[in-house]
Amino acid sequence: MSATGNRGGGQRSKGERSFVATRVSVECRAKLDAAARSSNLSVSEYVEALIAQAVRDVDLHGSRLQKTA
Repeated sequence: MSATGNRGGGQRSKGERSFVATRVSVECRAKLDAAARSSNLSVSEYVEALIAQAVRDVDLHGSRLQKTA
């Protein structure tokens, strides 16, 4: 019988992901950690939310989508 699901008991998969890395100042990182903690998110989840908000109006060709009135 094959096992399915999350055998290790850890967090469930959030689907396919792509790795993005950057370097920030020590002060910026400390503030990032605090902001993520206050939102009950991991730093990775918090940064993903910020990026998603920043690109929500951008199509896959890099163009800004037209806003409807």
